Amino acid sequence: QVGGGEEYYYHYWLWQPNKRKVLAADLYNNYKVRRVYTRKARQRHYLRPSKIPFLREVYGNVGK
Repeated sequence: QVGGGEEYYYHYWLWQPNKRKVLAADLYNNYKVRRVYTRKARQRHYLRPSKIPFLREVYGNVGK
């Protein structure tokens, strides 16, 4: 199957490691996302990193 699915993004600050764990668990519990990724936050509508150095994001893809 090609394409499809939805992506969910949650933002947190670098000094909030427990919030990252809670957001990752939320992605699994609510949307059944099995692979959760973390990275430096991206600017809205762009693929380049944000100018805020300590903002991170947790994201996952829900396939159809």
